[in-house]
Amino acid sequence: MNAGSAVARNDALAAARGDIIGFLDADDLWTDRHLASLLPMLADPALDCARGWTRMTALADPGIDLGESYQPILLGAGLYRRSVFDRVGGFEPVLRAGEDLDMAARIGEAGVRIAVTTEIVLVYRRHDRSAVAKAGAVQRGQFDAIRSRLRRGGHA
Repeated sequence: MNAGSAVARNDALAAARGDIIGFLDADDLWTDRHLASLLPMLADPALDCARGWTRMTALADPGIDLGESYQPILLGAGLYRRSVFDRVGGFEPVLRAGEDLDMAARIGEAGVRIAVTTEIVLVYRRHDRSAVAKAGAVQRGQFDAIRSRLRRGGHA
């Protein structure tokens, strides 16, 4: 049974043994520079997370650029110290979509120290079979993440 991305991510966090955590969804790609760009930033013990930018492409042909590069809240575009998740907790299992947005909000609320590079470190491959391609999935996930934040006392 598919319990959703949040549960799968929590299972992965429980199984991980390293101090640095990285996420990569099955249909995305880390660039050749992902680790080389982000890991050196985490050499600074004052930082908890390092993030880069994302480029959206077509799944069938990653050479087809679908727009400008951007810095969304995609987990795969970052590396995180395990202590981040010890501090903010795991992913919200009731969220079937938007768990990454919810986690990004919780990371921000917790004051996690983040370094950012403008280097592209993640290729987000868009296709019509992805979880977010289902009608309204992105919007529902965003609303669910906002509702979760409001329940915690945050502002939308």
